[in-house]
Amino acid sequence: FHREDVITTRLVDHFQKTFDPHFDQSQEVPPCFFWCLAPDSLPANQLGADGHPQLGIYLPNIPYKGRMWAGGEIQFLANFHLGDLVKKTSTIKDIVFKSGRSGNLCFVSVEHLYQVEQKNIIEEIQNIVYREDTTENQRDFERKMQEIELGFEEARDEMSQSEELFAQ
Repeated sequence: FHREDVITTRLVDHFQKTFDPHFDQSQEVPPCFFWCLAPDSLPANQLGADGHPQLGIYLPNIPYKGRMWAGGEIQFLANFHLGDLVKKTSTIKDIVFKSGRSGNLCFVSVEHLYQVEQKNIIEEIQNIVYREDTTENQRDFERKMQEIELGFEEARDEMSQSEELFAQ
């Protein structure tokens, strides 16, 4: 789907103040500024619990709700300039279901093209993974975390006892 935004002095100024001094000041518009352009804007009743648009609006209505970033890639082909009218086109490129130790997963790859006057400026692939939210998986996770914490405490106690014996 398509969205548009204009790169204004105010937007760039706010971006620079947010990340100052940790950005490249050699360019009129900082390289990662594009993540601020053409955000999804929906009424609150169309947002999921995580603040992203509900599944089924932009992304397919897959059965899993736990959303995580799974990587991606970005190609910078040219620079943006103040005043540019940027067209952002997002396309679902792939959907793959897998099963793993933590449960069922769904990987979604979304391509975002950022264009000015029909010229690609940035090409981005975002890989998002959705994890099945099951009570049993949560119980297993909590049980494993307790085992790890208990094992850590036991190891720490053994080290303290060893240090005391060594000191004697």
